[in-house]
Amino acid sequence: MNTRQSSGYRRLAQLSLVVSISMVIVPRFLVGLYAPMQLTILFLSVCSLVFAAVVMLQAEKQHERGSQSTSLLACMLSVMALFLNFPIHFENGIARNEFAAVEVLKNIDRAQQENWSSSHRYACSLPELEAQLGRVYSAKDGRNFRSFIDRGTRSSYLFAVRCDSGGSSYSSSAVPQRQYRGGVRSFCSDRSGVIRYSNEGDVDSCKVGSPLQ
Repeated sequence: MNTRQSSGYRRLAQLSLVVSISMVIVPRFLVGLYAPMQLTILFLSVCSLVFAAVVMLQAEKQHERGSQSTSLLACMLSVMALFLNFPIHFENGIARNEFAAVEVLKNIDRAQQENWSSSHRYACSLPELEAQLGRVYSAKDGRNFRSFIDRGTRSSYLFAVRCDSGGSSYSSSAVPQRQYRGGVRSFCSDRSGVIRYSNEGDVDSCKVGSPLQ
């Protein structure tokens, strides 16, 4: 192999190493990314692994030991990047779902206050709040809103609204459909407007849980 080809493989190997190191280090400072960017980082981690593997195989064919070793290190770092970056994507997904659940409960509280102002009673189910909640959700995502009203599901959480027999008080709750998958904490509220949470992920523990700060 001539000197120019050897130098080219060294540059490619060094580039694969730099990319792999970047995929390990940079996402550590970007924990709050939105889902599309998180998926992009995962995709780039896979690409860096493939790139390093291709360079390593080519260097091996040409008996470029130095480039092969550098590319092997890049492959190992790319694998590490995948293992490190996937939990970030997973944890951020849970955080987003929990934030969305709290926002839904706040909207339910507002809808209940509107319902009380117009009929002097609180609603006992989500369908009874369809008109009030529809002003918040239906224009944005009609199909998801329909599922939310009919089934009580949204953002990997299951929502419920209950009231006493006279409609003078109510309680609302949001529990993870699959705890530790779509969400961890459960959330609940009542006519006081105070939202509480529990790490146990159920309604009963939430009722005596800590107020959300």
